[in-house]
Amino acid sequence: INIAKSRDDDKELSKRFSPGQKALYFIWYLDEQVRNGGFPQFYLNGYGEYIPPIKEGLKLIGDTAMYSLSCPKIG
Repeated sequence: INIAKSRDDDKELSKRFSPGQKALYFIWYLDEQVRNGGFPQFYLNGYGEYIPPIKEGLKLIGDTAMYSLSCPKIG
């Protein structure tokens, strides 16, 4: 699914994506990195900047369980 050669390519490509395409594209990064090396790998490889589009994608597809992991309620 990854067709970008750089992070800048990701940003340019995502401007042309529909909301659904953007959701799949960025959630794929999360899935790939976490399956390969866990959440530490996701962050250490610099994908933390993709959290906002990932959260939007999770809301779009209705994955409330995964979304709640990234947005815990305090108090």
